[in-house]
Amino acid sequence: MKTNSSTKLSLIKKEVKTMKRFSGIMIMMVAVLLLMANVQSANALTMTLDDGVAADLVTITSSTGIVSYTGAIGSFYFTMNGAVTKDALGSATDPMMSVTSHFNTTKGGTLTVTISEDGFGPTPSIGGFMNSLGGSTYGNATISDATYINGTLLYTGTYGGSFSDIQSSAFSTPDTYPITEVLKISAPGNSGGSIDANMQPVPEPSTFLLLGLGLCGVPFLRKKFRSNS
Repeated sequence: MKTNSSTKLSLIKKEVKTMKRFSGIMIMMVAVLLLMANVQSANALTMTLDDGVAADLVTITSSTGIVSYTGAIGSFYFTMNGAVTKDALGSATDPMMSVTSHFNTTKGGTLTVTISEDGFGPTPSIGGFMNSLGGSTYGNATISDATYINGTLLYTGTYGGSFSDIQSSAFSTPDTYPITEVLKISAPGNSGGSIDANMQPVPEPSTFLLLGLGLCGVPFLRKKFRSNS
């Protein structure tokens, strides 16, 4: 009887230890899920529209990688057809950002549009970024476009009339970083315009070299395949 009691007691102790371990694992899993939720929230895509009047300020946040807007901002009527980034376009390790917008104003003024997303990286194979821009303005309006990586200005330009440009810059990316694009619209009365901007990464020269070597090998592989057949 004593032996049976000892055996039962031993089994109970083992079950208690197992339950404690299981509870510990569950607590860790909940903590990880909460942390992931906080990271996702912190990395949300954000767009602000600012004409310099605090009452007119508009801030839009999205966790889907897409923001859009149509409406009045002070003296401007502004449409953001789409500011798109990860994971709707590209990913954390393949950073891309696309912006398509247009505006008009009867009284004139300045409107600053800021689009920002965090949580990119690590991207060790990226040697820089390229931004393709196109659009037009009328009534002497101008659009300035500036792109920042981790708070560092990557490239900038100011455009008016019918324009098309490709901006590029080498950049050594940190482990994780935010990308911010700022459009500054300066417009007199009875003016307007539009802009499309598409940013994408540029591989390191070594990546291009590996790609070139791979392409050079294609004819030899084709020749070898024909000879074997």
